[in-house]
This record gives sequence, structure tokens and C-alpha cells, in this order.
Amino acid sequence: MSDKELVQSHSVSTTSNDTTLPLRGRFPTFTSFCEAYSPDNITIVGRYKERCLFGTSPTLATLNKTYGNSSSVQLLMVHLSYVNEISFFSSRMSVQQIEFTATAIVQEFYYLKVSEIMLFLNGLITGAYGSFYPTPVDILTLLRERFTPYRNAAYAKREEEELQQKISDDAERFRNMTDEERKRIQEIKDRICRKLSIGTED
Repeated sequence: MSDKELVQSHSVSTTSNDTTLPLRGRFPTFTSFCEAYSPDNITIVGRYKERCLFGTSPTLATLNKTYGNSSSVQLLMVHLSYVNEISFFSSRMSVQQIEFTATAIVQEFYYLKVSEIMLFLNGLITGAYGSFYPTPVDILTLLRERFTPYRNAAYAKREEEELQQKISDDAERFRNMTDEERKRIQEIKDRICRKLSIGTED
């Protein structure tokens, strides 16, 4: 089955709402989104890991909310079919296995961005997760036990770095305050303390 046939095998609702407008502003139709996130890009996303993790790509849930509930499954079926064809696996998944895998991914990993899924698939075809038979269980297990922990650790590290940067910036701003600014801040603190003190008196 071709990529086009895989897309056509599921109908897409075009119902929209206010929360989907930003994505529709960039990609008015599901077709335009699929063209931008073509499976051909899976082979190169490994060069842009930070962008895949922290960029503006929508989550699978947002994709469904914007273009219809089957949108994420359709897109993943095309991507999984591409990986199935391009990889040198000793065996390949059937269309039914591809559909099952795509559906299971959307159900469990709806919070992942499309770009994150593509980064994971890049790892499959480049051997980052070793050699394996491409079964739904293998793919879901690798996504759950290898990619998701890697992704969560990257987010935790980024949050820690941002917190440290904020602390550093706040300290720098405090050092650069004028005496007048420091005096105003102290007056505000004193007023708050007085109000708290009055409020606790019986």
C-alpha cells in the first residue's frame, strides 16, 4: 500500500476550534501539514535533536484536535510505512501491524510532539536502538523504555539550566539596582510585613 493510499484509508474531520487556530495558521489543511512533516525528513532529523525536542511542533493530541481524531494515526502510518520500507529489516510489518502500532502510539504517547516521534523513528533506522525485528511490541517497548526516558531527561536538564540561568539573571539584576530601587523594594517588604503582623493580632 502506498503512502497516499495509507492516508486515504482513514477519513479526516476538518472540525476546528479556537485552540487549533495557531496550528491552522501555519498549516491550513492536514495535507499541508503532512507535506511539511514528510517522512523523507526522518532521515535528517537526527541533526536537529534540540529542535525536535524543544521546538514548536504540535503534539499528537493537538494534531487530532486540529485536523480530526484520526489525523495522528494517519500520519504515523505513513511514517511507519516509510521506516518499514527504508530499513534493512529481515522481516517487515504488515499494514495491519502498522495501523495497530500507530494507534497504540497515539493512545499512549499522545503528549509527544510529531517531531519527537520522527526523532525516535530516526533512531530506529540508524540503529541507535540496536538490531531488532520490527514488530509492534518491539517499537512500543523501545519508545516506552528507551526514547521516553531520554526525552524526559533532556527536558529535566533543560529546566534545570533555565532555572539556574534565571537565578543568575535575578542576582545580576539585584547587583545592578540603584540605591533608590533597593529602598523602594525594602519599603514594600516592610509594608507587607506590617500588614501580616496586624492580620495575626487578636
